[in-house]
Amino acid sequence: MSVTVSLAAQLALPDFWLPSSSGETVRLSDYRHRVPVALILLPDEDAAGREILRAFAAHYEEYRAWPAEVLAVIAGTQAQASHLAEELGLPFPVLADAEGDVWRKHIGERRPALLILDRYNALHHIQVAAVAADLMSPTEALEWIRHAEMACPECGVPEW
Repeated sequence: MSVTVSLAAQLALPDFWLPSSSGETVRLSDYRHRVPVALILLPDEDAAGREILRAFAAHYEEYRAWPAEVLAVIAGTQAQASHLAEELGLPFPVLADAEGDVWRKHIGERRPALLILDRYNALHHIQVAAVAADLMSPTEALEWIRHAEMACPECGVPEW
């Protein structure tokens, strides 16, 4: 079962900072006022979660061309995030949230989720799934990012 909610622009999500697969600390606010973000939350490093990450990696150049960013958050340590990113050859940051803070703040429980944030870190779309395989595809997520950007009065389409 998957729950999908579309939202009009809301206030920015609360900031978080987590260790990344590269060893640096990444803050959500690092992307505020710069690019929209597809935020993938994966509580397990199961096969379905790995497939989702591989799919987003395969489409990463499309995100960068938009421009947009992909961030993955796993419920593990920085060493696990580094190992996963290296093993799968992921071009985007994998963040380690061993304590589950991001899930508590944004989802309420540790379930696979995909959050679409505009360039102001405002939540536009959220999908929470029972399993990672039920999350939307990278192309669907990019369409939500495009929709969020077009809805933005400062950065969207100037004329219809």
